[in-house]
Amino acid sequence: MKIKFLTIILFSFLSAVNVTFQVDMQDETISGDGVYLVGAWQGDFIYTFHAMYVDEDQLASITIEINDNQIGESLQYWFTNGGDGTNSTWSFVEYVERFIDVPETETILDVVCFNSLNPCPEDIYFPVTLQLILKSVRRVTLKLEHS
Repeated sequence: MKIKFLTIILFSFLSAVNVTFQVDMQDETISGDGVYLVGAWQGDFIYTFHAMYVDEDQLASITIEINDNQIGESLQYWFTNGGDGTNSTWSFVEYVERFIDVPETETILDVVCFNSLNPCPEDIYFPVTLQLILKSVRRVTLKLEHS
């Protein structure tokens, strides 16, 4: 009986669910200090800062192990652009408050734009030619053309 009880206790400390967080930094100048994920992953309000990997497309990601005793709980988290992973990093936290209901199985969250709850909008490029024609000092005519 004692062996089963100990096994259950030890297993509960070793069980975790992996959650991958992703943030699109395409519209940001990424700090030389990096991008961090901030959260209290064990439900204890002790916030930790995790440096994220940033790829060539400016997508930052990290996988965090969250104890399975947090499954179904709502945890708050943020992304930061800069900081050093200590409490001073709070000054770099985005203005958006994010929450996750901890899932039962390994999960990859959708990509969101930094400081937004939504994906980054696609950049639309189209060529524009501006031509400035000065008719007089008092009046300026601007001619717009596109191709």
